[in-house]
Amino acid sequence: MMPEEKRFYGYTAAMASGILLAIHVGLGSLFSILIPNYMREMGWTLTQITWESTLCTAATAICSVFGMRAVIKLGTRAMFFFGSVAAGAGTILLGSAHNLITLYLGGIVFGLGLAFACHVCCATFVSLWFIEKRKTITGIVLGFSQFGGAVCLIAGGWLFELMPWRVATNAIGGAAIALGILINLALIRTPDKMNQKPLGWERQGASKAAAAPGLAQFGLSFNEAFKTGAFWLLVAGICLAGMPMTGVKVFGPTFWQSFGMPQQVSANYAGLLTVFCTVAMMISGFIADKLGLKAYITYIFLAFAAGSAMYLYWPLHQSAAYTSLSLVVISLASPTGAISSTITPEVFGPKDFTSINGKIMGAFYFGVAIVAVLTGALRDMTGSFDVVWIFLGVAAIAAMICCLIALRIAPVKKLLNK
Repeated sequence: MMPEEKRFYGYTAAMASGILLAIHVGLGSLFSILIPNYMREMGWTLTQITWESTLCTAATAICSVFGMRAVIKLGTRAMFFFGSVAAGAGTILLGSAHNLITLYLGGIVFGLGLAFACHVCCATFVSLWFIEKRKTITGIVLGFSQFGGAVCLIAGGWLFELMPWRVATNAIGGAAIALGILINLALIRTPDKMNQKPLGWERQGASKAAAAPGLAQFGLSFNEAFKTGAFWLLVAGICLAGMPMTGVKVFGPTFWQSFGMPQQVSANYAGLLTVFCTVAMMISGFIADKLGLKAYITYIFLAFAAGSAMYLYWPLHQSAAYTSLSLVVISLASPTGAISSTITPEVFGPKDFTSINGKIMGAFYFGVAIVAVLTGALRDMTGSFDVVWIFLGVAAIAAMICCLIALRIAPVKKLLNK
């Protein structure tokens, strides 16, 4: 009798990585509903508090360079393990912060987890399992990660009603560490550990494995890409792309509460936004495959521009229907964090995907750091969120222009034409 063919493990592995990413992203979103507590209990200004986000993303941007080397040398499983511990420990520090130093330290620790074990690590892990369906699976996995934000925000708002917010925050951080370690030990496996091949390997020759970063040899090296105008356009575009959704998620609950909305209600709306973002992220890879990257990038950033305009006029229309509609519109821009992983192989080819994408994602995190402190300072100086929403809308349009130009002048086209 012929031995029974082993069931393909890639889908289970992808699901497990999505759950881990959901934990990391979810804990990061929890900070947004903690801001009013720090302001009320500790008397800190919004600018002082948002330095936590700045230091978090600065640590992520700086360490993402080493993160790619760590992924290559130590493997994605080790990085996921580290990320689970760092995300939970950073959250516990935030819950324990009675001074700004502890608050900032929590942000830095959390940032290390993002650098080594978040989007780039997950995209690399998925690429090990999938040659075919890579964009679709990556979109689903990264989209599912947004579900973690909904869970943490809604659970946080609920727990804050039942117990002191510091106790609730520390409990969530501890539970996240335990769950993350369990999933890492039980489910995270690479193809070589399972004695399997990536999906679609048998239909792709070694010279045509264009969808498998790290396996294919076609395209530009990092040194070659670094010298092109397209690389710097993407650095600028992805840096700007890191600003819009970050600004909305960080300042949304504080914005609503400044007009009298109860904390739990604002947490529920923030959770609802992440649910919408989950759906938008999960279909983003399908849209990119079916409509092409130009349409994909255009709709993402135009949707945010429209959503930021709706936020601008929200004080005049504070109904549940208008609030929910604004969340739906702005959620369509949630795949901004996945644009780098999607556009990089199209502009430079898959030859040096991990290195090139790692540097560009560093720019994304740098943009997140800039927007946190910049918009916080703008809000403190003007006393209004209007300038925040205008700034974020302009950043989205500028990001779209940079990405579309980079796609148009993609250096990999020259190699294809030879």
